[in-house]
Amino acid sequence: YNYSTMKKQVLLYDAQGKIAMDEQHNERTQEQPLDIAPSLQQIIGKVMAGEAGEGEYQDLSGEAYLCAYRQVMLPGASEPWRLVVVQKKSAAMAFMNASRLKSSFAVLFVLGLAVFVVGWFSRRITRPLIEMVRATERIKVGDLAVHIPAHSDNEIGMLASDFNQMVEELRQHRDHLNLLVEQRTGELATAHQKLLLRERQYSAITALLVQPVNKTQDIFETILHNAVQLLGAVCGYIGMYENNGLSYYIRYAIGIDKARFREEKPAQ
Repeated sequence: YNYSTMKKQVLLYDAQGKIAMDEQHNERTQEQPLDIAPSLQQIIGKVMAGEAGEGEYQDLSGEAYLCAYRQVMLPGASEPWRLVVVQKKSAAMAFMNASRLKSSFAVLFVLGLAVFVVGWFSRRITRPLIEMVRATERIKVGDLAVHIPAHSDNEIGMLASDFNQMVEELRQHRDHLNLLVEQRTGELATAHQKLLLRERQYSAITALLVQPVNKTQDIFETILHNAVQLLGAVCGYIGMYENNGLSYYIRYAIGIDKARFREEKPAQ
């Protein structure tokens, strides 16, 4: 092929299909025009003129090709070579499509990994904070039984530990206050009972003083009645010691058989 003259040398064959030979037994050739597409002829013209670059053309059958061309200088005084590298566009695009597909899968993998890592870190950071917010809402309504698990030893874990310690101190302080309130309530209840007893005593004495008493028996009966009422007793009596002080008799009683009144009882 001679791209300068756009001619090519082809072998000649005889009637038997063998390569034709001349008298010197050299292969016989014939010069024929080089049949190439016009777009390729333009590219060949550029490279023959010493230009370099890349281009695209279609052959006579309509197949698209990609090419790159340039002039190559050789050592010595010989003419420079003209180099044209040709590749089918379908093959080149198939390689590019495969590379693009692989790149797309790689990008999707990296994006998925990034989303997973970001979500994982986000959960590690935001989950303890969300638990802490929920715990504070429970504390606001008086629930001090909350506890936040410390999932790590970083700043978030230290914050959760400090929060749990604060809640524990609040719980101890509340329990201490409740204990003090119970003690004070018990003391107030005891004082109230004492006041009620004093009030009963005063009421009994007042009732005794305001009642008209004409005889000694009426006085003792009144004292016994008020004493039983004051103490909430079922029965009671007043005993009188004899002169010797060794025995006594029941003189006045409530809820006791009268037959026992004159029974002599030893002094205690």
